[in-house]
Amino acid sequence: MALVNDGRPALLMVEGKEDIRFFNALIKKLNLENIQVSEYEGKNQMRRAILALKNEDMFLNNIIALGVVRDADSDAAGAFQSITSAFKNAGLQVPKKPLKVSSETGKLTDPQTMAMVVPPNKLSGMLEDVCFESVGDETELINCVNQYFSCLSEKHESHVIPKAKLQVYLAAKEPEMRLGEAAAAGYWNWDHSVFEPIKAFLRQLSSISTT
Repeated sequence: MALVNDGRPALLMVEGKEDIRFFNALIKKLNLENIQVSEYEGKNQMRRAILALKNEDMFLNNIIALGVVRDADSDAAGAFQSITSAFKNAGLQVPKKPLKVSSETGKLTDPQTMAMVVPPNKLSGMLEDVCFESVGDETELINCVNQYFSCLSEKHESHVIPKAKLQVYLAAKEPEMRLGEAAAAGYWNWDHSVFEPIKAFLRQLSSISTT
């Protein structure tokens, strides 16, 4: 993980490269110019990546707001606990609840922190679920996708249906397009209510660094 000292005082850490593309597109849509996005290269590497921040000059000398995003997968509470445990292990502030700021103050070397488990306020799921829900009004196409997976589930067991559903939806739009690329291309309906908690999280993270 390499952070760029470009003067932006808020850092958002996400799972991978497609997540970077997704959140950069939404941040641009919201005109939040003070957030830099970086990946921790998968949930199994999150703890190591957060700990490594304490050795990054850019982090120590520039960041006063740190947000971390993780998919809920099958256990949203466990995902939140994994983020807060990583914060504690790194000697950082620890938020008490998802989507909430860790404390009333933050400063260099001791930034305020936030954690978001996606989908927000759900017991399970992932970013693909959020994006798929945002295009639910494309009824004919969504029905085709659902019918395909209804048939498929009778023939083959899959544990990553949200990712597969989204990929089939995108393949109907443009072959080989991925979630983050679709965000940059404007495929997701940012005005859909499903994105509101994510937008609120980003606005709050941005506002920490301006107070």
